[in-house]
Amino acid sequence: MKTFSLPPGALLIAAALAITTLSGCGHEAPPVPMLKAVRTTTVGALESATTRAYPGEVKARFETLLGFRVPGKVVRRLVDVGAVVKRGQALAQLDSSDFALQVAQADAQAQLAVHLLGDPALEVLPDPAVLLPEVLVHSG
Repeated sequence: MKTFSLPPGALLIAAALAITTLSGCGHEAPPVPMLKAVRTTTVGALESATTRAYPGEVKARFETLLGFRVPGKVVRRLVDVGAVVKRGQALAQLDSSDFALQVAQADAQAQLAVHLLGDPALEVLPDPAVLLPEVLVHSG
């Protein structure tokens, strides 16, 4: 039987060739991310806590301009913000003192008109405070 023999350095060359061939087939290792140093602080209450106050004004992000038929101050709000309301439902109650003053003024003007129309001899309009002493006349 014939034996086949390799020269003594051939085995070493074959091993080196196999290692270089197989090492070229693999993927490169991903680069290791660099870690950055950070400064940390523990948040807590200080022993001598100081209070700081700044002047400011709180405003709504969205404002709606509303117009009302009658003037007056809102005395009571009858519905909550965001509540569903029905047509004709009362939303707020207004202070009635403005309306009472308007009614008194209209009544005084009506009485003055009746008095003036009842006496055609009057050529000059008299002062309402003289005719109706219970009505106070305010000029604004």
